Amino acid sequence: MASTQDTISVHHAPAPTDLRVRRLLLAAAAVAIVSSACDRRREPAPRGTVPAVTWRALEPSSLPADQQARITLATDARNDMFGRLMSALGQAMATEGTAGAIDVCRQRAPQIAQEVGAAHGVRIGRTSERLRNPDNRAPAWAQAFLSERPEAPVYALADDGTLGAVLPIRIMTLCLACHGAPASIAPAVRDALAMHYPDDAATGYAEGDLRGWFWVEVPAGG
Repeated sequence: MASTQDTISVHHAPAPTDLRVRRLLLAAAAVAIVSSACDRRREPAPRGTVPAVTWRALEPSSLPADQQARITLATDARNDMFGRLMSALGQAMATEGTAGAIDVCRQRAPQIAQEVGAAHGVRIGRTSERLRNPDNRAPAWAQAFLSERPEAPVYALADDGTLGAVLPIRIMTLCLACHGAPASIAPAVRDALAMHYPDDAATGYAEGDLRGWFWVEVPAGG
């Protein structure tokens, strides 16, 4: 009679080397998964990068009282700068003639802008689409609103709370000595303009023309 022999399966424990290999493979797979996930995420902005600020136009009549007060602050700063600048121009023209007024706009006007800004807690300057001084180029936010050459005040609000104002400047009789028709400008003045501003584009105006704009930035909480 034939006998039946039971078959027993024996599972040998993996050798230590096999365990190390498996662990290394699992670790490598985990790193690959994490790396893939990281690649799909948006890279953070480099340290020190300032996020772009978005501006939107405002309708002054619909603003709350606190925003109306900030518009008043911007207007007061404009009036202060205009008054100081016109006073300096008048004095220079009385003592040095029209050529002296060129130095006021070239040297004293930027100082006046800084003084007025500090006095009112704002940033302020002048600009135009026909620049004489290239340093008077408008900030980027203001350029966006100047493309249509607004002849009335324009107000805007940034998403960081800054209020911006663009306030028109019109040519007065006093301005024509340096900004009028080229043929009407005195030769000494033309020579001074050519020396200081070889790319001058700010002549040919008549009284009442839109010359440019004051721009004012009132910080949040200002």
